[in-house]
Amino acid sequence: MNTFIVRVWLRLTRPRLSADLRYGRRILDRLDGACDAGETGVLRLMALGAYESIDAQLADVTAGYPSAGPMGRRMILAVEAYTSRVLRRLHEQGGVA
Repeated sequence: MNTFIVRVWLRLTRPRLSADLRYGRRILDRLDGACDAGETGVLRLMALGAYESIDAQLADVTAGYPSAGPMGRRMILAVEAYTSRVLRRLHEQGGVA
């Protein structure tokens, strides 16, 4: 499904998840740039917090899959695919065990 549609759907139906994804992307962008050891440690902790928040909210979204209609199921799968890229990077950067 088109990324634009998923972003719009998230902003309209799950604004907190949408905001947390943007926050997670900003953390990852900052980690990709030049930063000192102290800042890296803080950013890794922030990445861990963002990972946990997004993961919990994604669990709420995917919990509705069995009762959703065909379009709802497609959207849930698209949201999961869209968030998985950010979650995977946050998982790696945050040092989640």
